[in-house]
Amino acid sequence: NWVFREALDPSKKAKLPIKPAELSQSQLDEQAQGMVVRDFNRDVVQLFRMSALTFNGHRIHYDLPWATDVEG
Repeated sequence: NWVFREALDPSKKAKLPIKPAELSQSQLDEQAQGMVVRDFNRDVVQLFRMSALTFNGHRIHYDLPWATDVEG
């Protein structure tokens, strides 16, 4: 696989990455001091548009079942 990771077997579910610990609201506020912070919720259409804009044709950007079931 030329993307520097092992090839995926579509018949097996992908391994889930380790989720980092969630920060408390006070930790988030402390990190954001002096920064402009904007919450932005993405949806399927925005993801597809960004992928098209950047010419990113990877299957996870247009095939939700593949992205959730195979890629994980």
